Amino acid sequence: LEQVDKVLLCATEILQSSNNSSSNDRSALLDRIVLRQAFSLPADMQENIKMTACLGTKLDLEILQHITAPQPVEEFLEQGAAHCIFVRQQERNHANGTENTTQNASWEFAHDIIQETIYHGWIPSYQDRICYHYRLGRKLWRVLNEEQLEDYLFLVVSQLVFASDLLTDDRERIAIARLCLSAGIKGVASSNFRKAYYFLQQGNVVLGPQGWHRQYDLWLELHNAAAEVATSLGDFEVTFEHVAHVVDHARSFDDSLRALTTKVHALGNSGKFQQSSDEGLALLGQLGVDLPWKPSKIRIMLDWWLISRRLRRKSNESLMRLPEMTDPQKLAAMQVLNLIFVAVAVVNIELTAVIGLKMISLTLDHGLSALSCVAFGVFAFSVGAIGQDPDQSYRFGQLSFMLYEKYGTRAYLARISAIHFEGSHCWQRPASEMFGPLQNAYQVGLETGDVEFALLCACLPSWVKIEYECLPKLEQELSVLRERMKKYRQTTFEMFTRPVHDTVHNLMGLSEDPTILKSPLAGEQITKAIKDNTLGSVHMWAKAHEVLLCCLFGKYQIAKDLSLTASEIAKGGFGPLGGSFVMFYCGFAEVALARETKRGRALMAKKYSRLLGKWSIRAPQNFLGNHSFLEAELAALANDKRTYLKFVNAIAVLKETKHTLLVAFANERLAYYLRDIEKTDESLSYFREALTVYQDFGAKAKVSHLMECMQRMGYNQQPAASG
Repeated sequence: LEQVDKVLLCATEILQSSNNSSSNDRSALLDRIVLRQAFSLPADMQENIKMTACLGTKLDLEILQHITAPQPVEEFLEQGAAHCIFVRQQERNHANGTENTTQNASWEFAHDIIQETIYHGWIPSYQDRICYHYRLGRKLWRVLNEEQLEDYLFLVVSQLVFASDLLTDDRERIAIARLCLSAGIKGVASSNFRKAYYFLQQGNVVLGPQGWHRQYDLWLELHNAAAEVATSLGDFEVTFEHVAHVVDHARSFDDSLRALTTKVHALGNSGKFQQSSDEGLALLGQLGVDLPWKPSKIRIMLDWWLISRRLRRKSNESLMRLPEMTDPQKLAAMQVLNLIFVAVAVVNIELTAVIGLKMISLTLDHGLSALSCVAFGVFAFSVGAIGQDPDQSYRFGQLSFMLYEKYGTRAYLARISAIHFEGSHCWQRPASEMFGPLQNAYQVGLETGDVEFALLCACLPSWVKIEYECLPKLEQELSVLRERMKKYRQTTFEMFTRPVHDTVHNLMGLSEDPTILKSPLAGEQITKAIKDNTLGSVHMWAKAHEVLLCCLFGKYQIAKDLSLTASEIAKGGFGPLGGSFVMFYCGFAEVALARETKRGRALMAKKYSRLLGKWSIRAPQNFLGNHSFLEAELAALANDKRTYLKFVNAIAVLKETKHTLLVAFANERLAYYLRDIEKTDESLSYFREALTVYQDFGAKAKVSHLMECMQRMGYNQQPAASG
């Protein structure tokens, strides 16, 4: 080690004293220093050192023994260490504080500079370096057994592909390309998608531009796999390039089917929802599955009734015993239906129910597949989204996980988790119980490449938390989440998350007008898109959050007008949690406006209250707070003597379910009611409670707004100190 230090010190001094020299001159000087240490080495050892430099700075003894043979690897390393080429590093055992000199000993180049100097200085020609890599890769490929080759596959293939331009034997090209495919598959299995794509693309390079002539099946598999991995990485342009290659040279429709399916998925992931839906439906037509773009309500209800009737005759156990689906076209149709679900939900909510029904129909008619877990999950979502049959929704949501366990396909966990926890879980369990499973599904989704639904699993909790998590903390979570979405180029859920993030910003006082979202999705920029029905769901979701803000800041007429658009969500496109959120604020806007203007009977609010009441019987922990609050508002409109008790009850329920924002809002609304009936002192205590809760919640804009309102009414109070 002292010798190494001297060599490096000498090198440093020379480099520092030659600042006026060119970089090439300094490299030459350093090269001479390293060469001087190796002058006495035998020629065969110098060759082995060059080969070793091709591996990088860290040395693997199992690999080195094949390079140095017949010379023992320890002898080779000790001899190199004597000339300051290699150094032994001792790894400390942190558990007992002792130093292990044998078992954990590792070797490496004495310095990165030395490895680089040997690699570039001792092998100055680029063509020569390629040859060294190729010889190394060939040697390892030849001597490693099957198990060892699997362990060192990345290393071996990375050495071989250096020589792709030098290969002349077609058999060797094909063999190396197969190794590239194996390395790509291994990269996907280990969630290293960037490395997987590198090897898959190198496989295409090795096969050459006429690869589809040279080895058609291998060429097809490499391009299909590369397109799928590129989609997971968010490199959609690359995906489309691979798909175009396959479509141009595929020998049949069946051969191009996988690539076309990947294209449909990539279009949806990249925000081209309408094109994804159109091409997906066209592809389904070619597979013999016709879906109407504008299904009538009668058609949907009839199909739902027929499927429900068939399912009621079967228990979950009997459904689990259905035969396997073997028809390749039906399996392909199931995959297409699975992949267009999100794009269709964005542009045409009504069609999502039809997709779920069709997947169930294919399963009942043709048998089970790994995708059946998604089929029953989507069906459960469709049944539960509008509260049509909560028991069946929860049942089939559980069945989707049973099927997932049966087939063990981790790639679908994020998908069925997002669908289940948004659509059916909340009918029997508290919404807060979804956070842990969704976090796990998010991680699995990233590991398996289902980035789209992985990010949806991350989104869902943040969409729910807006009513009860401290706003500064939620703002940080949303900022990190949106950055991840941009990293993965996931447009779909970024657009849905933007209105939530803007709402948090507005409540925190980070905007000039707290009732207007800065997101362009809520403005005139998407008017044409809405007319073309290409972003309808996004528009509704943005309007729903504007309704929330207008309700909180007393702009009831605007909220009522906006609710005409936002209320479409209550028809089932966002699941029961999203539906109850929209029904409450749209209903509140109507009844609050009626109370303010002394006109109107709030018929829609009464309808929503009745529906929330039914849902509350099923899952009081998720829906009773909204129902109780809306009932209190309706009681105030009707001058019901029980109004005060209804508000107090609503506040108690909301506190129990930890809906902090609504706790503050209910206190504020009760304070206004008490002021209207001239109970000024009591109203002041509720105003103060509302201010305190808003302040602790981080809603600075709401605190300022309420204090201004109180001053106009003659109150002059500050919020109580936070507990």
